[in-house]
Amino acid sequence: MAGASTVSDCSNFSHPPSTEGHPQKCTSRKRARSDVECDGKCNQIYPDVHIKQRMGDDRILGFRHQFCAAFYHVHKKYYPDKRQFGNYFCLDEEKCIIAREAKESIGIAEDIAKKAEEFATEAANFARETRKKKNLKSFKKAGKAGRDAITFAKNAREFAKGWKIQPKTAVAVVKFEKEDGSIAYQARYTNCVPQKKHAEDFFKKDVENGELSKKMQEHLEGGTITIYLTLQPCNKSTTTGTKGTPRDQSCCETLKEIFTNKLKRRNINLCVKPTNLCRLEVKDRDVDDNEDERTHDDDDDDKDNTMDENEHLRRNAVRGIKMLMRHHVNVIEMTTKDWEYLFGMTELAVRQQRDREIQEILNQIEDQIHEA
Repeated sequence: MAGASTVSDCSNFSHPPSTEGHPQKCTSRKRARSDVECDGKCNQIYPDVHIKQRMGDDRILGFRHQFCAAFYHVHKKYYPDKRQFGNYFCLDEEKCIIAREAKESIGIAEDIAKKAEEFATEAANFARETRKKKNLKSFKKAGKAGRDAITFAKNAREFAKGWKIQPKTAVAVVKFEKEDGSIAYQARYTNCVPQKKHAEDFFKKDVENGELSKKMQEHLEGGTITIYLTLQPCNKSTTTGTKGTPRDQSCCETLKEIFTNKLKRRNINLCVKPTNLCRLEVKDRDVDDNEDERTHDDDDDDKDNTMDENEHLRRNAVRGIKMLMRHHVNVIEMTTKDWEYLFGMTELAVRQQRDREIQEILNQIEDQIHEA
């Protein structure tokens, strides 16, 4: 894919893992570059290095379970009011870490519901015994315990139905295209929990003093950098206490700084393409421009005792995307071409290559027919 003319629709405004098994813990002291070391417990999807430049046709997105967990997985969601599930898709339910974690969580919820139902049955039996003995006090307590257990079991089963796993580890792929559409640079970035850095932080590192910085200097100015993300960039929108994320983490601010300080002066566009969303939901009150024009330093001021924590985080998420858009960073959806581009970085792309070879042979046969 390197060097191919695949102009991004945003322009207008290394090697794969060695095995196909489950993700292993990172041994970065042996494999990672010295400037991005971790303590051996880094990214669950790509446990090798946090900045991986693509060389030639390297399959830097690995196997299908890795690609699915990084970008492609569609989360299972249950709508209680409709009593049905929404669309769901997974490329490899046995190895994709999102599907595996969802199954484990659903299994735990089902076990809890089963135990609660067993307790309710025992409470009902005990209630019948106490009633025979005319022990009214114990009868009432047992009855209440049984009813509570049934309610608890019902809630647990609803929880199991509605359970969905958002990606807990993010991946970014960056493509730097020159104005003629040729690709000058490609790389993959991953979160690192020990260093409390997001993929966008490693992108910034690459822009400032990495290989991407060198490529930008070589090509002087112009072009587009597209960043594909597991989730939309955060903006103080992560639950407090989340492992690997500082409380004031704002990847929207990081991307804004990259564009304003490094890319804009070189006339390089920045396009952000999230493949999933986290807390990004628009409500009517979000049109209050006076509220949204405030700086990030004021974000905590509107969090009073009357505001739900999730609502506060949702507002921050919306503000972050608005900030990027106002600074002329293009934030748009994925297209079929985008998916084909990412797909070409996986081991599954070998299948595409074989299909092209088959088609070439069939075309030759068809040409012979016309020549006869």
